[in-house]
Amino acid sequence: MKTILIACAYPERANIINQCLDQAGFAVQVVSSGATLLDALERSTPDLVIIFGELTDVSRITITRMLRADPALAKTYIMLLGDAHDERERLLGFEAGADLCLSGIIQPNVLVARVRAMLRRIPQAADV
Repeated sequence: MKTILIACAYPERANIINQCLDQAGFAVQVVSSGATLLDALERSTPDLVIIFGELTDVSRITITRMLRADPALAKTYIMLLGDAHDERERLLGFEAGADLCLSGIIQPNVLVARVRAMLRRIPQAADV
């Protein structure tokens, strides 16, 4: 089962993302800050990290750079989600190391499809 770690400071949005990914068959964990994200990553390495909006204690660009600087997370996909339609913010996300940056209103079924598309590139344990 593919694992996803969601970092989101907005509980209602985190719950929506959690529910749609859980129903799609992913193992999901939700955290609410950069500090709790880093703590969770010390315990296990997910297949995908989703950072929704700005976190309360660190910017998503900074946390993305931190994740990319960690060799243990080199193969972990990073997806940045946000409400802003700011092209500059998306470009900064890609430059920091994000694999996908989505903004605006994101429909749950489209989010699940994007996640599946990203994670299908990861070989199954039986294939290794």
